[in-house]
This record gives sequence, structure tokens and C-alpha cells, in this order.
Amino acid sequence: MAFSFLNSSIKELLISFIREPLNKKDLKVEIETTVINEEELHKFLTMEQEGWKGDV
Repeated sequence: MAFSFLNSSIKELLISFIREPLNKKDLKVEIETTVINEEELHKFLTMEQEGWKGDV
């Protein structure tokens, strides 16, 4: 999972949303976290903004 900064307040919540349903099916998952760089963040925000235009 990639975050805009590693100490995201919802990081553990998002990880649990992925891990718990899989664990209930006896599937094990390894989740790695990383921090996106400025270029990746800008690209993500641009894509998000373009998506919002289509929803109006």
C-alpha cells in the first residue's frame, strides 16, 4: 500500500480492512507500506481531479 506519508492516521484501519476478511478465509497476506514521492502524489491527485470532473 502506498501512502502520501507513512504515519497516516488511517493506515492501520485500511490494512485491517484488507487483512481481516482474508484471515477469516484462512488466507494469509503480507502487506508492505511505502511512501509515494512528490511526482507520484501529483500524478495521483491529477487523476483524482479528472475523475471528479466526470462525476459532476
